[in-house]
Amino acid sequence: MPYDVTILPDSRTGLAVGTGDVTGTDLAHACGAIVHHALWENGFNEVWDLSAAVQVDVTPEELERLVEVAYEHADELGQNRVAFVSTRDAVAVLIRLFERRTADLGRTYRVVRTRAEAAEWLGVALPPDGRAG
Repeated sequence: MPYDVTILPDSRTGLAVGTGDVTGTDLAHACGAIVHHALWENGFNEVWDLSAAVQVDVTPEELERLVEVAYEHADELGQNRVAFVSTRDAVAVLIRLFERRTADLGRTYRVVRTRAEAAEWLGVALPPDGRAG
């Protein structure tokens, strides 16, 4: 998955835009890129824009790894809100599974269909769809 990570300090938001074929391994790497970004701060919200992804395919093993990554980075992520932008029902199901496995981290997840919906839910300004930052 080619991805681009942008941190928007004024909006207190990290934005990850994924394109092409997206796997769980790709998502784990993008999470690392977010939390290790020089501008990232604990408690910033996240927007994962997968609207341009050709395919989203996460194996059960990759889902387990994503849960591990969430726990490994819990201190850097903080209790935040996370919006996933996608029109795919499979993404919504995947996020519900992930949410249940990480419920005790104090994070709130929502799947939305457009980046504008994500911005509205988070109460922030985001670059228009198709751009990272």
